[in-house]
This record gives sequence, C-alpha cells and structure tokens, in this order.
Amino acid sequence: MRFVSVAIPTNESFLIQWNTWIYSKVAKRFKRDKGRISDTVQNVRLRLLQKDFIGRWFFKHLTDDIVDRIQAERILGGARIEFIGKIPCLDIINNSCNNSQCIKRRKHGHGCSRSCPDSLWKISDLLEYAKFDFNRYYYSPQNHTISSDRILNLIGYPQGKYEQSEYEKVKYDPKSYSILESLYRQGRLKPSELTDHECTNDKSCSGCIHGRNLLKSRSISLMERWSDSPVEVSKLRWMDSQLTPFLRHWRGKNMVYESPLYIMREPNTSGHVLGIDAGLLKYVSIIINNEVVNDFNRMSRSNDIDCTILNNGMSPEFSNLDLMAYDGDDGDDKSKKIFSDLSSMNGFSCLENKYDIRSLINNSGLTEEERSVILSIELMEMTVRQYSKKVGISIPRVNKNRVSAIHKIRNNIADI
Repeated sequence: MRFVSVAIPTNESFLIQWNTWIYSKVAKRFKRDKGRISDTVQNVRLRLLQKDFIGRWFFKHLTDDIVDRIQAERILGGARIEFIGKIPCLDIINNSCNNSQCIKRRKHGHGCSRSCPDSLWKISDLLEYAKFDFNRYYYSPQNHTISSDRILNLIGYPQGKYEQSEYEKVKYDPKSYSILESLYRQGRLKPSELTDHECTNDKSCSGCIHGRNLLKSRSISLMERWSDSPVEVSKLRWMDSQLTPFLRHWRGKNMVYESPLYIMREPNTSGHVLGIDAGLLKYVSIIINNEVVNDFNRMSRSNDIDCTILNNGMSPEFSNLDLMAYDGDDGDDKSKKIFSDLSSMNGFSCLENKYDIRSLINNSGLTEEERSVILSIELMEMTVRQYSKKVGISIPRVNKNRVSAIHKIRNNIADI
C-alpha cells in the first residue's frame, strides 16, 4: 500500500483560497439591499474564525482517518507518542517509507516501527487517549446562566439529578453537588447571584450581600453542606463564562491542541485519492447560511417604507391635501383624477409621531420597570451594569426587562 498525504487547510488559508466562493454564497441569499453584502461577508469570515471551523469539521467527520507520527504528535501538542504504549501503532505496510529498517519489516509483512516518522496512527485512537469530548472542547461560553447539572456535565463530572425510569421520581446524587461545593470553596466557581456585579473582594461588598440574600430567600445557604440539600443546589444558576479553565486540559481530558496539516489516504484502484473539499465546503456553507440568517435578524425589523401604508401603492409626491393621485395615458399630457382622499397625508404625520422614541415608549404598553430600563439605557446612555448598581437589581433581570421592552416597541412599530 502506498499512502498519499491529503492537505488539511488552516482557517486563514481556507478564507484566502475560497474568498470568491464565500462572497458568492453570501450574495446568493440577498434579493435586495445588496449594499450590505460586503459587511455580511466580513461578519461571516469573522464567525468562521471564531468557531475554528476547520477544527470543528475535522474532529467531527475525519476521526476514522489516519495520520503519520509527525501529525499525530502535532494533535497531542508534541507528546512523544512512540513511548506511549496506550496508543497503538497501526501495523499497515506503507510503501512510501524509505527507511531501511521499515523495508526489512515489510518483507515480513509488518508496517513501520513506532519510532519511524512515516508510521501510521488512527485519529480515533489518539482522541481516545486524550479523552476527547467534542461538545465540551468546542463549547463556546456566551455569558449565559446554566443549571448546576449542565455545569457538572461541562467540567466532566456526572450529573446530580437523574431518573432511573420514566415511572420513578427524580433522584439526586449528593456526591456530585459536593464537587460544586468544593469548587465554590476554592473560589473557582460562583453562582450567578454572586457574579452579576463588579465584586470588590471585600466582606462588605454590596453585590455579594445582595446575592446571598437572594439565595437565602430561596432556602439556599452557601455555608451549609450542599450534599444535605441537593434539591436546592440543583436549582442554582451559574454564569458559563467561568468555564473557560475547565473545558480543555482539565483532569487529564481534552488533551488535544490543534488539527493536523494533512492526513494519509490510500489511492483507489484508478489511482485517485479521495479529497476533502466536498465535505468541507458543505460544512462551511451551513455555517455561512446560518450566519447570514442571523445577520438578517440583527437588521432593523422596520424602516420608513415598511411602516408606511400607501393607498394602492401611490406615493404622496403625486398628491396634495385634496387629491390623492392622478393617472394618464402614455403620451397624453392630460391627467385624470382617480380618487379623492382628504386624509391622505394623515398617515405620514402619524408615522412621524410614532418614530419619536418617547412617543413609542409611551404607546407600547411597557411596565414601569421596562420603561425605566429603556429610558435609562437607550436615551440616557447608561450601561446595563451602571443601571443595575443604581437601581439595585441583578444584571440578568435588567437584560430581561430591556429585551421585553424592545420587543414591545418593535411590535408597536410593525402594527402602524
């Protein structure tokens, strides 16, 4: 067998090589407002780099492929795998190797030795040794709150809440929550009530005191043994931004550093080597489509034309306060009045009133709390954290009220 190397591009080299293709995939989704294509292309390129799309695709779809010793050590961060007995070396003959010792081994039907640079290793064996967990390795903290069981799962421990069968009640494992207690005592993880403010690291920190009072109101005491009250501990929420030190190389897991530069494949009967472009481009096109849709959703839902309702599509430039529109035949200088509408311009004056932000806020049915949040943050240019400190409520609650207010205002605009 003669194995041939198939190159795996890096994130940067792929974006350079397929720049025109990426632009065409983005432009294909635009039916109008094509001036935004360039901006969306930049957003797509940035999103691809943020996701490490080459690594995600490789470790999800090419784990059954083969690499040589040089690339195997690259995956494990330079570890000398020839001395790691837990990783088996494939006993496959590689006619591409010109090492004299390997040539002698081939005569006896054996592949290259473990120390040979051309020795072959299966990627799945490397990932099994590295205790690789794809979902944990590529989890992206979004600064959201997640449950206690989700936290345990992401740091590699069994969940505390489980069901033995659908007919039995939910049971709890106190030992799992003792792990969270230990990490809390060490200061590595804290509940969201204690992390939604700028802590002064002082016993008199007002944010910490407020957070403890919130937990106490839910019968959760951080001073007691957590294994004694697993039900209450399971209801705790945690900011996922604290997980960064635990997702990789934590407790000897996910010891993978990067994807290889090439893999080894055997040519088929016609001498051709199966490439990777088709699968990679399909995966990238899915990411591009999702990002373009997200970019559309980030655009303003309404503009002047979207909100304006014109009579039969007639523009006000063809009308005045008395006559709505005129019509005439081609080549005829005379025009004919179609219909009369004395209130034809009222819709535009109403539209101008609606676009006054204060009028929108007053007419959108906001609660007092939502109204205070939107006025302070959007009009007074106050940050969410500053408003949270001023009013004395948690940041997640401020964000919730702000999002609710924005949705109500948008719905009010859409109903005009």
